[in-house]
Amino acid sequence: MKNYKNFIITLSSYACDKNCPYCIAKMNKLDFKPEKLDRLEEDVTLLKNEGHQFKACVLSGNGEPSLYEVDFLKRVKTIMEQANIFKNKRIQTSGNLFFYDEKFDLFKDWLIEVTRVSKDFEKDSQILKYKKDYMKTDNFKQANIRMNTVLLKDNIEDIIEDITEYATYPNVSQIAIKFLDKSLDEVTTKQDKWINEHGVDYTKAQEVIELLSQHFTYKGHEFQNHMWEVNGKVISMYVNDQYNTDKTDENFMWYGDQQLNLV
Repeated sequence: MKNYKNFIITLSSYACDKNCPYCIAKMNKLDFKPEKLDRLEEDVTLLKNEGHQFKACVLSGNGEPSLYEVDFLKRVKTIMEQANIFKNKRIQTSGNLFFYDEKFDLFKDWLIEVTRVSKDFEKDSQILKYKKDYMKTDNFKQANIRMNTVLLKDNIEDIIEDITEYATYPNVSQIAIKFLDKSLDEVTTKQDKWINEHGVDYTKAQEVIELLSQHFTYKGHEFQNHMWEVNGKVISMYVNDQYNTDKTDENFMWYGDQQLNLV
C-alpha cells in the first residue's frame, strides 16, 4: 500500500475559454485520448482494493473541464466519490464553471481551484485572455475556493497585497503560490518564450519564502510544499522534492484510458 498526494484526472480536450500565455498543456501536447470512464472506474476500484489512500483527487484537463457535457461530469464525480479513498476532492476551472448553474451545482461541494496572476480583473484578463469576471458571480461567492497565484516578474512585488486581499474573502480557504519553470533546453514554443521572458522560476524560491515569512505565519512543509497561515487560511507554495521529507509519492495521473507514471 502507498499513500499519494493527488490522483489527477487530466481530461483530453484542449477546449478552453482562456488563452494563458504559459499554458502547460500546450507546451506538453499530450496525444488526444478519448476518456474511457469504465477503465477509470476499474482503476480506482483496484486502487481501493489494494488499500491506497490519497490526499486529494483533482479533476483537471488540457483545457477547461466544465466544457464537457454535464452527464460526463456527473459520472466522473460519482466514480471518485464512491471510491472513498480521497480525503479531499477538487476541480480546476478557468472560471467558466461559475457561469453554468447545473455544472456548478454538481461541484459546489468540492474545492474549486482557479488561477490568477492578479487580483485585479483588468490586469488578470489582459494576460490570461478571458472576457467575463467570474469573481463577481453569485456562484463564485458561494464556492469553496483554492486561489492559485502565478508568480511573474511584473507581479511579485504585489504578491503580499494580493494574498492579503484573497484571505479576506470568506469563501477562499486556500491560497497557492505557483512558480513557472523556465525552459532549460531549446525554446520550442511560444509558451516557452513567454515563460523565459516573464516567469519567476524556482531559483527565486528562497527569496519568496523569506518574503512570505515576513508577513504570514510559517507552518512548515508537507510533501513539496512550504505552508503559511493568514486569517485562518492556508497558503502553500510548491518548491521541489528536496522538501519531501516523509518520502511519500507526490502525484498519480490518469489520462484518457490509462494510468501514467508518477509525476
